Amino acid sequence: ELLSLMKQAGCWMIGYGIESGVQEILNNVRKNITLEQTKETIKITKKAGIKVTGHFILGLPGDTKDTIKETINFAKKLGIDYAQFYCSVPFPGSELYVEAKSKGYITNSEWKYFEQNYSILNYPNLSPEQVMKLRKKAYTSFYFRPSIFFSNLISLRNLGQLKNLTKVGISFLDWAKRQSIKP
Repeated sequence: ELLSLMKQAGCWMIGYGIESGVQEILNNVRKNITLEQTKETIKITKKAGIKVTGHFILGLPGDTKDTIKETINFAKKLGIDYAQFYCSVPFPGSELYVEAKSKGYITNSEWKYFEQNYSILNYPNLSPEQVMKLRKKAYTSFYFRPSIFFSNLISLRNLGQLKNLTKVGISFLDWAKRQSIKP
């Protein structure tokens, strides 16, 4: 009901903080939501005619290469229109920071690396370099699917939007090519 009202009011997209496609990881960070609830929320949002962006965090406590791959696959199966993949950031004062600091997981203390585009957590089963490689894989495998490409192409309304999409695409390819693995 609320989504229908939002659509009538002009809402055309909602971003959901999905974070992980693995229930155990969601439980680790006390997300208090199930994967089934996420699927249902996206289903009813799409039914209301609203596009969905999913926001995912790679390198959360308990993550491994395999759980991150599961999250990437979950993102691709959800039917969302767009996805953002971030690195887990242990901001000073957060629970994650306290735990990571006490266990020696933080690899870099330079403040400029405490942001979503860099992985600075070195877990026993997951290195920052692995997270960065998997993040690049997440973006390329999500956006280089024909279904995503064509749905974005079909949604264009004029030549200006096509030019903008082309510019964004070129920028994305440039980013993917020069993506730094290690800060």
